[in-house]
Amino acid sequence: FGTRTHKQIKQIAHELKRTQYSSTPMTVLSSRDHSCVHPEVAPHANRNERCKDLREGKDGRCHFYHNVHRMRDQWTLQGTHGLNQAWDIEELVSVGKRIRACAYYASRELMQTANIVFCPYNYLLDPLIRESMEINLEGQILVLDEAHNIEDCARESASYSLDQRSLNLCKEELESMISVKIRRAQHEPLRNFCYSLIKYVQDSLMSERGFESASKVWSGREVVAIFRTLGITPDTLSLLKNLAAVMEREEQVKEETVELPTISSASSTLLKSLFMVLDYLYRSDGSFADDYRVALQRSYTWSNQAPPDVPDANGFIVRRHRHRNTRVKMEVLSLSFWCLNPAVAFSDLNGRVHSIVLTSGTLSPMGSFSSELGVNFTVQLEANHVINKSQVWVGTVGAGPQGRKLHATFQHTETYAFQDEVGELLLHVCGAVSKGVLCFLPSYKMLEKLRDRWVNTGLWEKMESLKTVIAEPRRGPKGDFDELLQCYYDAIKSTGHRDGALLIAVCRGKVSEGLDFTDDNARAVVTIGIPFPNIKDLQVELKMKYNDQHCKTRGLLSGNRWYEIQAYRALNQALGRCIRHKNDWGALVLVDERYKNNPNKYITGLSKWVRQLVHHHDRTRTEAGPTRSPGLRSPERSSVRSILTNAPQHQNPPVQSATLTIILLNIYSFYFPDLKNDDKPPKTPVANANVQQVYPIFESSPVNPNFRKPIFKVKDNNSLPSVDINAKPSTSTIEDKMDTATDTVKIQNGGLTEVDGAEPQVQVSDDDDETIFFTPELFEGDENEGQESPQKVRDVTAIEEEREGEEEEEREGKERESKRRRLSRSKHKNNPATQGSIDSTSLVLNVRVNPLHDPGVLISLLCL
Repeated sequence: FGTRTHKQIKQIAHELKRTQYSSTPMTVLSSRDHSCVHPEVAPHANRNERCKDLREGKDGRCHFYHNVHRMRDQWTLQGTHGLNQAWDIEELVSVGKRIRACAYYASRELMQTANIVFCPYNYLLDPLIRESMEINLEGQILVLDEAHNIEDCARESASYSLDQRSLNLCKEELESMISVKIRRAQHEPLRNFCYSLIKYVQDSLMSERGFESASKVWSGREVVAIFRTLGITPDTLSLLKNLAAVMEREEQVKEETVELPTISSASSTLLKSLFMVLDYLYRSDGSFADDYRVALQRSYTWSNQAPPDVPDANGFIVRRHRHRNTRVKMEVLSLSFWCLNPAVAFSDLNGRVHSIVLTSGTLSPMGSFSSELGVNFTVQLEANHVINKSQVWVGTVGAGPQGRKLHATFQHTETYAFQDEVGELLLHVCGAVSKGVLCFLPSYKMLEKLRDRWVNTGLWEKMESLKTVIAEPRRGPKGDFDELLQCYYDAIKSTGHRDGALLIAVCRGKVSEGLDFTDDNARAVVTIGIPFPNIKDLQVELKMKYNDQHCKTRGLLSGNRWYEIQAYRALNQALGRCIRHKNDWGALVLVDERYKNNPNKYITGLSKWVRQLVHHHDRTRTEAGPTRSPGLRSPERSSVRSILTNAPQHQNPPVQSATLTIILLNIYSFYFPDLKNDDKPPKTPVANANVQQVYPIFESSPVNPNFRKPIFKVKDNNSLPSVDINAKPSTSTIEDKMDTATDTVKIQNGGLTEVDGAEPQVQVSDDDDETIFFTPELFEGDENEGQESPQKVRDVTAIEEEREGEEEEEREGKERESKRRRLSRSKHKNNPATQGSIDSTSLVLNVRVNPLHDPGVLISLLCL
């Protein structure tokens, strides 16, 4: 049973414990990072190397390793140590620490008698890890959970990248072995191979003019021909056997007291990986050669270095002052062997295993898996979601509280206007939603820009006054991330002055997949934009071209279609963090105007259960609220009610006093169907228009009885009528106003019934298709931090020309609109007839309700 992360393995083991098979023999395979219990190895940076030294050194006696027999069989583990039900790796490590036995090797020993073996699925796909962990898949039943990542994992398992520095170190280590005459017959061919590869890389640099700003790419066939010139042919793959001889310590060497030096684990891994790639390239008379591209890239990174110490005339080094470290620009040359076809790595499984089962909530379109993996899946199932439609609210938002359009493409996200509008919208959601809120961004680069902007403008502090705000770290030790995650959970359970927590994360990051945010841990998920891969990334570009080249002959998706699906699988995974079981409930907010402007293009990529519930919203208003801003720390924040309540599922909440807000008319008919007309709050005359401080919120038609407050307002077909603030209150009842509702749902017995199908009907123009279209201007992918990304040697594509043309048209349109507005304002100012008038297109009039009817309540009317 393979899944993506160890967190998911822990969840699976927990579910197995709840079944009647909880006592079945099992084991969990993991790395030393998760299972080593030795006090000297666990804190070490290179645990593999340190473990090897302790086990095989001259004095090397790892007592934990030699105590594996205490916990290496299922009966001892269940009967003696109390693991009589399904367990996770943390429980095994706890037992290992208690009895001073190695949990890492114990889990491998337990594999011999286990009926179920849990592991990350790269243990099953990567040939080097399979060999290292001694995993035999012959005749096994293979279950791969979270299989939407299988394609990427399979390509990565058959790929390898190295830099020139690592290759030079490997060559130097081999030369040192030869110089001291240690297994010279095995080391010399390997040294010569490294030397030839380094020389070819240097020759390529000399032959390519202007290589400083470019990359060079070879096809798999070209690389095979290059390696033939280096003396590497299918007949010389015996180097693999020589490598194995170098890596294996002979038994008599272990018994002797003399310690022989060996090459490092890093150099060993480099050579093994290179030969693994060569094995794929030469396999079956080069049938996989067309599936590879090899790229030589030059980039730069900055490092802190102290100036060198220079001796004086007498040879002494005197440091009068403490030197400051200087930032030095260093060149990085990388050689990447990229496999563009996941079927290459999957070919090791196909035909050997008994059955393969792929499971995921975001496999659609499932047809692509058969073509990409090269396996014919005869049985396919696409099930409905286990929840009721009333348990989730799904809406798209095209504009923020200030009315600015939210179009999260690269050129728009760089503007302060976009960043501020997103911040205000997120502040809104924090004030309306209780407990946990998750916000997902397309890239770490955008997260850093938004955080810096919000800190400078004070928005971050306002969010922190409402909720504990945590941002996903880009790098750092695993322990630091686990600590931040625990802070998030603790803040949600806390009963302090802040209501829950806000976790800002990144699609395809640590939070978006593999973590379980059940119940209050995620009552709302907000996604900003669409997480398209970086179209400027060389590997993405090569994969798209590869798919275009083979889409007809192999049945692959086209490059454009593949590019779109990568974005929506990441987006659907992020949306799935909210609803985790059949009784869970929450809200999904998709922020981008593209969803509403062209639903046939952007909604079709969403999961089926999300797509059926989407409502589009393109404007907001300021709703009644307390006279003090919720951004301030004050006890009055209790008046900011949550949209989400802890009311029992599928039950209408009790009648609430209408002293806080005036909402849409049909809200009352939905929430309080038994309330008589004369009991409903009457229309109150408006008093003097005293402007008061208000906070923004959204409004909508109701979708879920668990949502006490509306969120967004469905767009009306016609413009709003003008409002006469001096008119007498209307005596019409709420039922009289229901005919004007434009939502797609009707009220029936306090529930919801759909009208004319589950999805809103959308007119499709002649140019629109029911599929996802390629949108080259949408790239929010992250760039490499701290280094300059190499540019590709290629002509300007039609995609870039089209994007530049659209940007030019947009700039010209903005300039014309700006000139028209300045001219209009000038005429308006100089016209005496307009003195004292109000610009009706942007007026928000704040008035106070008659205190005789409802004292202290503040409403806001939008006048058009």
